[in-house]
Amino acid sequence: MKRISRALLLILVVTLSITLFACKSSKPDGDADISPGEVGSQDAAVAKGDEIEIVSSSTSQDVFGIWHIHALFTNSADYGVGQAELEFVVLDSEGTAVHSETIFAFPYGLTPGEVQPVSIKFPISVATVNQFELNVVSLYKTERASVQLEEGAFRLSTAENGIVTLLGEVSINSDQPATIRSAKAALFSADGEIITTASCEVCSRYLEAGKSAPMSFIFFGHTTTEVIDHYEIYFSTEVADTATIFDVEILEPLHTYTDEAGAFHLLGDLENTGEQILDLNLLGTFYNQAGEIVGVSSIGLPMNSLLPGESSPFDMALLAPLDEVANWSLQVDHSISRSVDTPSRELDIQGELVTPEEYKWTITGEAVNNSDQDLTMVLVVAGLRETATGKLVGLTYKLKPGEFPAGSSIPYDLKISPDLSLDPTKLESFVIVRAR
Repeated sequence: MKRISRALLLILVVTLSITLFACKSSKPDGDADISPGEVGSQDAAVAKGDEIEIVSSSTSQDVFGIWHIHALFTNSADYGVGQAELEFVVLDSEGTAVHSETIFAFPYGLTPGEVQPVSIKFPISVATVNQFELNVVSLYKTERASVQLEEGAFRLSTAENGIVTLLGEVSINSDQPATIRSAKAALFSADGEIITTASCEVCSRYLEAGKSAPMSFIFFGHTTTEVIDHYEIYFSTEVADTATIFDVEILEPLHTYTDEAGAFHLLGDLENTGEQILDLNLLGTFYNQAGEIVGVSSIGLPMNSLLPGESSPFDMALLAPLDEVANWSLQVDHSISRSVDTPSRELDIQGELVTPEEYKWTITGEAVNNSDQDLTMVLVVAGLRETATGKLVGLTYKLKPGEFPAGSSIPYDLKISPDLSLDPTKLESFVIVRAR
């Protein structure tokens, strides 16, 4: 057995040519040597190339005139493969190559028997894609101990413009947490032909043992005339180290309303009840009266260095009318939330002017660097609260990057669109300015 370096791999002939006519595939032979070694090193284990097979494929032209190829790949070997470089070659009616695109796929590998979707879109200059050839330029042996996830009740909905949304929850029943390296979904016709694919739009990359988390997919790249019969979701997972679970509390009361554009808003405050300085992301799952998921959302808290005992306002929005949302659940996304070592510095405000108007409030002023240090990345958070209850009813914020010398000031101008059903004379504004 010979060892093959990365440099040699670039010129190594590892070609797997699969010519597809009318979405049919054939399995060719591969003859590259396989060498032991650690993936990503100079002695990475090179796979033969014929381990991956296309089990289903289709071509489609979307509403913008762009052509797409959608394919399901499986690993037929008894070992893991991945980190593939794939070349898709478009052929004309005579089998002559007219265009090619190269992509990198399966960065976290395919375990034996695992299936993963791949989609590629072509430039608008490509007039048609009826048949194509696939060349596996490179492929490595990989190892990954996967974790089985359970899908909750997912819900498909189609908008008037043909965009399809898939919403639901996934959970894990084992006593070990999981890392979700990737999550993709595919839509199929009644005869099992793949229509289109999508990567998850909202999803946590870390799943606590015994817990669930929301997930959403948004599909386009297919014609609106195609009839969707069913879907499949494909995960790349592995056993994870237990993450630090941060202590937080969602404070009452919360406020909900639907804005002029038809978006649902959930506003409130989250308190850091632990002992660390936190930079947090929130996941929200929203249900109708029947318990069906009607929306999911993910936001980063504007106060991105939350001190122990301090709270941050938040505004979680989704495109669903108020009468569709009956309940919700909120959770910290531990895959991207983190503790930070250095707190941000609270700055003074001068010359503040608040102008209430019918459809928006305008708040202007200047943030003053009252420290003896040059600062960067100024954060200005502005909001509205009910005077009687302190309930948050409007929120906006703005990041102003750049140098902020000691003793200098920087202007801000923010506009808040509040709940128009409220009496503006019973509201009060607030502004928080922080910098690092």
